[in-house]
Amino acid sequence: MRVIIYTENMKYGGMDTFIVNLTKYWPDKNDELFIICNDSHPGINFLSKNLPSSVNLIRHQIPINWNFLNSYIRYLPVLFQKIFRKIFRYILIPYQIYAISSILKKYKGDALLTVNGSYPGGETCRIANIAWRRVSKGVSIHNFHNYAEREMGVLSPLEYLIDQKLRGVTDYMVSVSNYCSSTIYSRKAFGDLKTIITIPNGVEMPISKDQINLRDNYKVPKNKNILLMVSTFEERKGHKFALDALRIALNSRDDLHLLLVGDATNTEIQRVQGLINERSLTNDVTITGKIENIANSMLNADLVIIPSQDYESFALTAVEAMLNKLPIVATNVGGIPETIGEDGRCGFLVNPDDVNSFSQKISYIIDNPEFSKNMGANGLSRALDVFDPKKMAHEYFKLTRTKL
Repeated sequence: MRVIIYTENMKYGGMDTFIVNLTKYWPDKNDELFIICNDSHPGINFLSKNLPSSVNLIRHQIPINWNFLNSYIRYLPVLFQKIFRKIFRYILIPYQIYAISSILKKYKGDALLTVNGSYPGGETCRIANIAWRRVSKGVSIHNFHNYAEREMGVLSPLEYLIDQKLRGVTDYMVSVSNYCSSTIYSRKAFGDLKTIITIPNGVEMPISKDQINLRDNYKVPKNKNILLMVSTFEERKGHKFALDALRIALNSRDDLHLLLVGDATNTEIQRVQGLINERSLTNDVTITGKIENIANSMLNADLVIIPSQDYESFALTAVEAMLNKLPIVATNVGGIPETIGEDGRCGFLVNPDDVNSFSQKISYIIDNPEFSKNMGANGLSRALDVFDPKKMAHEYFKLTRTKL
């Protein structure tokens, strides 16, 4: 059987790890797996390096709104950029349907799995499912990894029509958490959808061969406990909140150092560096940038923090921390509680507006090593049970064999 996995992404992150784990643990080794991805994706090299050798990685250069417009409108005010992108998204659709249909027809798949970010997310992901039905009668699966935006404004009718079309041609809608699934019902076309399948992401056990010694590599003093935050540098990820919590903790102690790991633009780094400077934390925080396979190096940290302030469908970093037996302090946003489980067992969960409590939980874990050790052990047990990549791959495998 030939399975095509189509994705579009503009950031390197959890979706890339998901695709690698899915293909690595795919049950039937006789299946042919094809990954079709936009050539402009920042994670394309990660995929190329980490996908199993038997998997075919196809890079496409179909015009995508984001890439196509950036060189023309980047000097306009942000509001105008957003308006242009919204409008141009729909102008490109007819050509995208034609172009993606041609690619899908060329590779003659038996099943299609579209891996999307938020919903509508990647502009060509919905189009891929629609295009698939033009060239194949095989199973069509649409997976989305983040929350679904509610359609708003004058373009709502167009969004409704696209959603209706997608619903009509897609056999299965799949998300990574119950929270993520619940958000799709805010869109009119899916309001009466009876079933969205939830399949938690499976995460591979970290290995030591790619390990970086975080303390040595980033010159963290030996008397400092390493706090680790792994995320993109979007504002919703909560860097300001994390820095405020650190500042509060450092008022009564001097043994903490925060490492900020993740893919970011120069503008995003400058924004966060400005927040660091404003709080006089220059000697207490290090921006590392992207570290590939960071899960393999987490063991060098003492604590993982996840201070997200807005929608978070699935906390990949939390699972990676649990697999490394690390304690966690996180906000109870979106799907994070689903991932971590009971408050205080595998990690602490704090309201996203309670920076004082977040800071206190950090100090409590550092000051109570036996509690920290038990929390890490609980986390490992939960991760191995709930987020097994073999289980995840088998669930998607079964869907490709079952057409509604």
